[in-house]
Amino acid sequence: MYDLRVAPDAVADLDEALVYLASVDVELMFDLQDEVDAFFLAISERPLSFQQHRGGPARRAFLIKFQYGIYFLIDGDAVVVLGIFHFRDDPEKIAGRVGGAA
Repeated sequence: MYDLRVAPDAVADLDEALVYLASVDVELMFDLQDEVDAFFLAISERPLSFQQHRGGPARRAFLIKFQYGIYFLIDGDAVVVLGIFHFRDDPEKIAGRVGGAA
């Protein structure tokens, strides 16, 4: 199992999504947090099973219930979450954070 580290920008991404969902329906907020937690566990257990982002070193895991992707790097014995992006986010924003072409 890899150590999981979440970059401050990724924490901010998640916080933004949770605040928005709380304003819509607090149950959605809890559902998103639960799904992200489950994916964090899966990523830390088997990071190589998730696809690479545009052939670069970053990988991504797409949530099932919500339209978000978790982007991360494998760094030795750790997995570093770089961002949690909504599918509608600008590809340039994603590329700026995780590298690779938009």
